Amino acid sequence: HNGNLLVTTSNNHFIQEFGADDTLVNAFPNGRALSLPLPSGVCVDGADNIFVSVERGIQQFRSNGTFVRVFGSHGGGPAQLDSPQGVCVSTDGALYVADYHNNRIQEFR
Repeated sequence: HNGNLLVTTSNNHFIQEFGADDTLVNAFPNGRALSLPLPSGVCVDGADNIFVSVERGIQQFRSNGTFVRVFGSHGGGPAQLDSPQGVCVSTDGALYVADYHNNRIQEFR
């Protein structure tokens, strides 16, 4: 992300962004209005959107850490997630999520 490293901090419920010189550049979400429940995976797409897998869904942020949306609901059906872990965006914009407790990889477009 802009040459920086994004790190999930599951027990603290936020993401930290570190610069090349190991300094803290940003932490989000800012404030307590929005929490990241047990973030475990983070990925950045070609447009610099940040996707974070959380306890029961995916949260999307702009490159500056501004919240955009949540998607995926809790469960075992299509587009439902149960403890998503990893998240990755392909070059064609598809979002892939490792859906841990459902033992599958899900694709979102």
